[in-house]
Parts: sequence; structure tokens; C-alpha cells
Amino acid sequence: LGSMQVVASVDETTIRQVSAGQRASISFDAYPDQTFEGEVLSVPLYGTLQGGVTVYDVPLSLSGAEALDLLVGMTANAEIEVGYVSEALLVPTLALQKVSGSYQVTVPNTLDPEGEPETVPVQVGLSNGTYTQIVKGLIAGDQVIVQLDSTQSGGFFQSSNGGIFSNVFRLGGRR
Repeated sequence: LGSMQVVASVDETTIRQVSAGQRASISFDAYPDQTFEGEVLSVPLYGTLQGGVTVYDVPLSLSGAEALDLLVGMTANAEIEVGYVSEALLVPTLALQKVSGSYQVTVPNTLDPEGEPETVPVQVGLSNGTYTQIVKGLIAGDQVIVQLDSTQSGGFFQSSNGGIFSNVFRLGGRR
């Protein structure tokens, strides 16, 4: 083989963020301690229906893995870098609430610590699904409240107050 490629299955909710030339980080289940570089070669115009979701087969170049005994069909894991921001202010994505097309977060009441929490409108940037960049509305050191019900906790929390969990996060980073 002259060159190796990995085909990444990208679902319809993410494909619009992918474009040719973006960097990718690739690993293989058969070689769990090694990570390789790649690049999106092209974005297909059509996908296929898999389990009720349209999926697009995106070819990625693969470099640095020439010495491995890779076989066709091995499981590869790819992360495509769709954006990059340094020194971003991040909040847990679960802290965001979308109301009438705009985002907001809940923060502790600054005037009355025992009072009802307040909502603050925010402008969001990039997100990796777990954390979301805040572009406007909060500054480093602000606190946000994340409330989870028992169906969202994934078994990581136990509650004796009806299944509502509340965590306060202090934000680090820069504005």
C-alpha cells in the first residue's frame, strides 16, 4: 500500500463542522497506547442511514503508523479538530440552558447568598460536548450552578432529595 487511510463515521449532527484539511488524532484499539496524526481528505456529499441516523464516511489520512501490523477492518478511533481556542473560559455544557434561541446559565445570587439563584445570558463558542466556551456574559472566577435530575446523572450520584442534584463550579481560565 502506498498510503494508509482511516474512514471515520460522522453523524449528521456533526458533519457540517467537518471540512477537508482539518487535523485528526487517530488511535487503534489494537494499539491503545499510541496516537497518530491524520487529516480530513474530503467530506462526502451523501451519507447512509444507520440505525435511524444518517452517517457520512469521512476519509482521513494516516501518518506515522507504517510500522504497525494494521489489518483492514480494525477499529480506529478518530478525533477531528473542528476548532481551536487557547485560554478559553469553559463551563460544563450541562450548565447551559437554551431559552428562546439564546443561552443562559444559573449563578448563585451575589446580593443574597441565601436567595434564589439568578440567570445570566451568555454567548457561547466552541464545545466538545462536555465543556462549552463562554465568549460573553461570565468572567473567570464566576460560579455557575449545574442541576441534574436522576436520569441525567448516569449513576455517578446518589440522592435522597427527590433526584435533583446541584453542583456549583468556579470558573478558571481567561475571559
